[in-house]
Order: sequence, then structure tokens, then C-alpha cells
Amino acid sequence: GSPDLELIQTINISSTGNASKFGDLTTGRRQFAGGFSNKTRSLNANGYDGGSPGYPAIIEYVEFATQGNSANFGNTSAGGETGGAFANNTRGIYALGVAVPAVVNTIEYVTIGTLGNHADFGDLTQGRFNPAGVSSNTRGIFGGGAVPGPTVVNTIDYVTISTIGNATDFGDLSQSRNQLAGANSTTRGCFAGGASPNTTTVVNTIDYVTIATTGNATDFGDLTVARRGLHGSVASNTTRGTFGAGQSPHD
Repeated sequence: GSPDLELIQTINISSTGNASKFGDLTTGRRQFAGGFSNKTRSLNANGYDGGSPGYPAIIEYVEFATQGNSANFGNTSAGGETGGAFANNTRGIYALGVAVPAVVNTIEYVTIGTLGNHADFGDLTQGRFNPAGVSSNTRGIFGGGAVPGPTVVNTIDYVTISTIGNATDFGDLSQSRNQLAGANSTTRGCFAGGASPNTTTVVNTIDYVTIATTGNATDFGDLTVARRGLHGSVASNTTRGTFGAGQSPHD
């Protein structure tokens, strides 16, 4: 992959400022099936590395306390891209999204503190790609995404992180969209940006849910710039959420 796809950057969420280099991925790639963390370790799964077939079924990790390159954690069940993820202090959960070549409803998990391969968690309420994930220490939520067609959806579904099983309907986003990002505290999850109803029309929408209470999302505010393919801070700060990068209408 290109050097840009290998780069890992870091910010201090409690202080505004630019990102700086943290290290490099073992394999440069984009469109992860998920990125997630607890308080000490950050992981990412799958993605496209530009090769052939180009979809390594890998999970990598870094330790927040030690800047440096990522290391191998284990493997997912299948190579793919454009999934979603969240974590609590113990367990990281990701939806595969596209397990090449098919869109799937597969949810898998790992124990973040122990290196190893995936285990099956259950199924989404519908197979889709490019959802966003948010979580408390108890409950994890997948919001939005697109189903084959593609057709963007407003679906929100949830799982209890400590209990293996299929996802359950939570409610609806304020508008259907995919390529959105999630950020959360221990009580509230925010969903920002995305493409709706197609990749050429992007939005600046931020809406939120109270994670412990099922129901539809409510307006929170707007991004400074409408964009899709952005990334948020998930399970990493209880006060402030950040949204970085992405693609604006003029890119």
C-alpha cells in the first residue's frame, strides 16, 4: 500500500490541536471493517490494501502508552471492508460489512486484552456496509449504512456486549445515510456526516441517541463541513467526541 495508507496518527482528545504521527500499520490499507479500542489498546480489522485479491483477513493493534508501529493481533473470519465497530473495556465487536464479494450481516468479536483470532458474535438485523458504531460499557450500537443496490438505510440496531447473540432493533436515524461516523461517551452516542442518498450528496448532520434507552435519534448539531467517509472517536473519551478526515462535496 501507499505510505499514506500505512500512517497511524494521534491526537489528544482533551486538547485541541493537529494530529501527529504515531507509527505505521504493518500493511497499508483503507476502508477497514472496523476500528475500536479500550483504554489501553486500539485495534483495526480487515480493509483493502490495493493488492490482489487485496483484502487481508487481519486484525492489528497498538498500545496507546507506547508510540510505534502496529502488530498482528489475529485474524477475522474473512477478508473484507467497510464494516463498523465498537468496544467496551473488555471486548471489541465489529460487523464485517463486505466480506468480499458479498455484503453480510456477520458480527464478530475479540477479547481486547488477549491476542487471538475472531469469534462469532451473531448477526445484524440486516446485512449492510458502512455503518457507524457507538457503545457504552454495556451496550453497542450500529447505525446507518447501505444494503445491496446500494440503498442507504436509517437502521439502528444494538447488542449487549457481554452476551453473544443477534442484534435487535433500536430505532432510526434522523435520515438514511452511509459512510457516517460515530462518537460516544458512556451514556450518549452521536452519528455524524455521511452520504445520503448517494455518494455524491453528503450531509453535515449530527444526531444522537441515549445508549441505554431504545428510540429514534435526535438532532445534535452540524459538522463544520459536510462530508462522508470520516472517522470518529469511539470509547476513548467520556466528555469530548472528535470527527476527522472524510470527503467533502468538492473532493
